[in-house]
Amino acid sequence: MALSLLLLIRPLGSKTMDEVIPQREEGKRVLLTLVILVMYTLLLKPLGFIIATFLLFLILLQLFERGRWGVAIAISLAAVLGSYWLFVKFFDLVLPGGLLPL
Repeated sequence: MALSLLLLIRPLGSKTMDEVIPQREEGKRVLLTLVILVMYTLLLKPLGFIIATFLLFLILLQLFERGRWGVAIAISLAAVLGSYWLFVKFFDLVLPGGLLPL
């Protein structure tokens, strides 16, 4: 949080606050991203890590890239399986199982 504030304050030397704070379309994306992250935290336990994180990646990819669905699904699946392996197998952590208890 402190680093974010530093990055926000640092460019203010030559710019006004209106130029730094996201406006209109960018502001909508920032707000929508925050709403999506809150929904992710609420759905993580009931849906489980794999499903909730897959949906998070998929929605964020489509929100910012608007690419082909097949590519977004493949990237989301690879990211979820990779992060699941990293946390569960490598770091030996227990993640919420939800609908897919593994």
